[in-house]
Amino acid sequence: DPIPEDNEPDLSEPAAMTLRLSDLPEGFRYGEDRGCGEVETTEGQEPELDEFLIQSRPRACLGAFAREWGGPPRVVQSALFLFDSGGQAQRAWGLRKPLFESFGRIRITRERGEGVFDSDGLQLLGAGEAWRDDRLVVVVYEEGLAGEAGRRFAHGLAEKQRQRIESPSNPEEEDDREIGLDD
Repeated sequence: DPIPEDNEPDLSEPAAMTLRLSDLPEGFRYGEDRGCGEVETTEGQEPELDEFLIQSRPRACLGAFAREWGGPPRVVQSALFLFDSGGQAQRAWGLRKPLFESFGRIRITRERGEGVFDSDGLQLLGAGEAWRDDRLVVVVYEEGLAGEAGRRFAHGLAEKQRQRIESPSNPEEEDDREIGLDD
């Protein structure tokens, strides 16, 4: 692997760029749907997306967090897709709705411009932000806060996600905040 320029993130390991439990307010725990790997297909549910994924073989990291105590939102999700080229990422951006819904269960219901969106969610209303940055397509999402409050919360998550991308770090060096939830 080539050594990245000082001002560019190391894109060799997408897990180093993902949101962590420490990026969220207290009361969250890790959800079940998280991990990194090569993106497969939607098994025919989205033929155009499947064709693209078979050609591009992106790597992805999905993060899911659930609120055990405290106020809303109830769920936070993130998805980071890494492509081999900016052209592939640009094409993925055009397929973002089925991509995010198929692999992050993130439904974009109403786009508000500049990547900001509202969602009818799976169970509750929510909001999120999505963007394309060179070879990356990224989304952060919260479910449980509707309207402007949800968009503000999602924007805070997006800022933290951008910082993780700019300064990747070892995901194994996570804090032990989750341990306290069992006490």
